[in-house]
Amino acid sequence: DFETEGINLVDVGWGGTMQEGIYRFLKKKIQVTGYYLGLKEIYNIENNTKRYGLNFSIYPSQNFSDDVLKANGQLYEQLLAAPHGSTFHYITDKTGAKPVEFYEENEKRVFENFIKPVQSYMYERFEELFGKLRPITYSQEMAQDYLTDMALRTGILTNKKRIHFINQISKGFYQNIGAHKVGLTYNPAQLKESKLAILKRFLTSPEKVFRYLVKLKPFMYSKGIYWLSWPVNLTYYYIKFNFWFKKKWLNKGLVS
Repeated sequence: DFETEGINLVDVGWGGTMQEGIYRFLKKKIQVTGYYLGLKEIYNIENNTKRYGLNFSIYPSQNFSDDVLKANGQLYEQLLAAPHGSTFHYITDKTGAKPVEFYEENEKRVFENFIKPVQSYMYERFEELFGKLRPITYSQEMAQDYLTDMALRTGILTNKKRIHFINQISKGFYQNIGAHKVGLTYNPAQLKESKLAILKRFLTSPEKVFRYLVKLKPFMYSKGIYWLSWPVNLTYYYIKFNFWFKKKWLNKGLVS
């Protein structure tokens, strides 16, 4: 009985647009709780609209790991794409309600040629890992540290082959909210902060600008200057040192 027990919504993320819409549709009288792959700063969280992030979350607090894991949310969304188009609205006939979808051709092509094979591989590896790791208990801290380091390594130390793959799937990314654009590109001119301010923040809290670092190599690849990107690799070691130093000597970095 959702009217008394409320509704639990599970989605990729990152703020809760669907959750907010359902809550308003129900005239804000029924509790709607959201569970997401990750949670960012988008909506105000109320008692009736609580939400939680699995890999990262700004609620109830935010730490070093959250800053790193939330940096590449667009890639998570692309790799978790559904095998159908965007739902524009619903129609009702004798058989019931049906969604009216729009499947953009580039989006469909990219899914079939690139994303679908990766998803199949992910499902197979997940079943394998689940079987092997189920009897083992890992602490939350250990698992989070591993995920964070993996995100740092794959985000910064990635190679040309992987960047080419990211470039290919970005061409088919369909933005179904707002301008309905096809393709995803990064432009440094869109940065709201000055380069000097970003550099200062990198030196003190590099995890805060990690979301910019993961876009450097793909941007340089698109401009044909990937061969100049090797200095980017050094930032991985600086971030690791910075976090180790804060945690050991300043007792900082756990909560921002």
